[in-house]
Amino acid sequence: MKKINLSLFIILTLVVISCGKKEESEEKNEVVAKEPVIEDVEMSIEFKYGLEDTFKVYYSTENTNIDGSLLMEEPVYESTGYQKVNFIFPQGDYPKIIRLDVGNKQEAENIEIKSIIIKHGDEIIDKSDWVTNQNWSPNESLQYDEASKSYKIVAVNGQKTPVFISNTNIQDKLKNHFDKK
Repeated sequence: MKKINLSLFIILTLVVISCGKKEESEEKNEVVAKEPVIEDVEMSIEFKYGLEDTFKVYYSTENTNIDGSLLMEEPVYESTGYQKVNFIFPQGDYPKIIRLDVGNKQEAENIEIKSIIIKHGDEIIDKSDWVTNQNWSPNESLQYDEASKSYKIVAVNGQKTPVFISNTNIQDKLKNHFDKK
């Protein structure tokens, strides 16, 4: 009799423990499922540039002018071939206006941009490929050379400050995309 009672006690204890763990597991799954997933916003630039330098991205998360407070920097390396640099915006920062500074070396002579892609998670918001569309406006330090399909970097007031700024096409795409979120 003692053996039967002991066996029943052990079986009941295992059943109770097992059921309790199942309920805890279901509660944890519910908590995880309720948390929103924040996906990264990423801007990738594919380009040719012959110097070791730094590219910078300034941006605004509002539809206001860029004030310089939001900045990301990435090193680029001397190369005769195409290279790629990725800027990943801080989580929760959704850019509305973007400025891309393509180097600050005064000896720079040209840059060739193959593409600039802006993604949010797996969704492509804009792909400027410089063949079918270009949604970036260069400043006066960047003069397009049709023959070489690249930009000559020239001094303005004694300084080379090559900058691309997102034009209204991209700004509208960014605004429409992130206003839905």
